Amino acid sequence: MRFLKTPVLLTVAAATTAATAFVASPATAAAECEITDVPTTVVIGTGTTLNSLVPTTDCPEGSPVEFSFTAGWPEGVPYNWQGDSASMVTYVGAARPLHREDGQYPFEIRPVAGNIAAGQPFRASWSAFVDTGRENWKDGEPTLDHEGTLTALRATQFTAVSASATTVAAGEQVTFEPTVQRADWDTRSWKTFDAGWTAYDIQFRAEGADGWTTVKEKTGGFVELYVNPETSGDYRLKYRGDVVSAPSYSEPIGITVS
Repeated sequence: MRFLKTPVLLTVAAATTAATAFVASPATAAAECEITDVPTTVVIGTGTTLNSLVPTTDCPEGSPVEFSFTAGWPEGVPYNWQGDSASMVTYVGAARPLHREDGQYPFEIRPVAGNIAAGQPFRASWSAFVDTGRENWKDGEPTLDHEGTLTALRATQFTAVSASATTVAAGEQVTFEPTVQRADWDTRSWKTFDAGWTAYDIQFRAEGADGWTTVKEKTGGFVELYVNPETSGDYRLKYRGDVVSAPSYSEPIGITVS
């Protein structure tokens, strides 16, 4: 295995004792396993943000599966460390990569790359294996490989949402006005941006309910964000994100229908 240096994308945390990142099946069935899905995006704020790199397999439930992940820096995006690739693993044995037993790895975009890195696909590969208990790591166990990409998105957050009223008659209009910020990787700060031309969902949760339902969508333009409640409950806004920005949710606002 080639041990690659960590690029500007990553903040390397203290190494932890490697164990199993996820559980799959008895080792006897592992030879037929495949990686069926992998994370395709990571969301990064103004500093270090943990993201899961755990792949999904179709292995029968029960045997321990370890994995390694390697990312390649996109062409044309600057970096200021010696290597243009990074490797992370869940098992002890590799000298250079970052070990994390839970599959959650710290990501950070440094100002030398900055916002230009947002939305850029990183070359990414996963190599998993079923730990059959052999003395040496990755020593002939069945392996599961996957090639793909990983895209870094700028984190977003709602800092405020105002409602025109919180107690209304049935069918009366309630208008919401949000303030949304996005992580600026150039300055390592949060900046309010004009999300008026972007897409929102308005979601509703009735009193006593657990789940949220999208009751209205807004795509672009200067159309107001409003609902006409018929029953009491909580409303929240979802900023859907875009090609460089991650989705986010506002805090709930209770609306009482009198």
